[in-house]
Amino acid sequence: MNYFIDLLPNSNSMEKTDSLFENEDNIIFNIYVKQLPSMNIHKELYYDLEEALKVVQKLKKQNKKINLIFDTFCFGNKEFTEKGKEKFEILDKFLDLKIDFVTITNNFFFNYIKRRHKECKVIISEYSDITNIQKIDRFLNDMKADGVKLDIKLIKDLKQMQNIKENFDVNSIHINVNKEFYEEDIFKDAINNSLSHYIEDEEWDKVEKTLEIYEKDNKNKKKLLLKAEEYEKLKEIGFINFWYSH
Repeated sequence: MNYFIDLLPNSNSMEKTDSLFENEDNIIFNIYVKQLPSMNIHKELYYDLEEALKVVQKLKKQNKKINLIFDTFCFGNKEFTEKGKEKFEILDKFLDLKIDFVTITNNFFFNYIKRRHKECKVIISEYSDITNIQKIDRFLNDMKADGVKLDIKLIKDLKQMQNIKENFDVNSIHINVNKEFYEEDIFKDAINNSLSHYIEDEEWDKVEKTLEIYEKDNKNKKKLLLKAEEYEKLKEIGFINFWYSH
């Protein structure tokens, strides 16, 4: 099994994390960097750039695996501006350290990474709305991505997951174990769009306010979460990449 887990920015986080999976060698640390936009709403997870680079260097010396999270939903076309150029330069600093994975949503960055850092595996995030086999096929076979994170509705359809197992390499399929989503959510793209800009600009008060309104508006809607028995069934089917995200 491969466990993708969030690395907390404190001196004991690596030791604490290792103890959770002491019988497993295949731990991949998800790292979040303030200067690279992501969709994670937890401010405490983000490293400052210089600190993040030092942590990555330390982990690589210990032969640990790293997954850089760069999965912003909307980059506001900044990839074509001077500000976007700065993001490429930061991205290169991590990729030059031979990190193992980058998780992205923006296809523009996919092409850049694949062209300049062929040794790094690129995972397409769940924010690309990977809800069916056709989308899996497009990302893995047409674009040649190394992995895709599936939408929770697809993950919970065990019959369909069996079909996916039979038609795609399980090494390329990624499953979030503990993240909640609403069953019916017509506004999720609009919310993700707003959050992506607030998080990038470190406007955490606006992130909090947006989430408060979002939760209130959806209070009567059913939440989807992977059940323990579904998780065990997915392992039984043969899937191996499981994420434990904050």
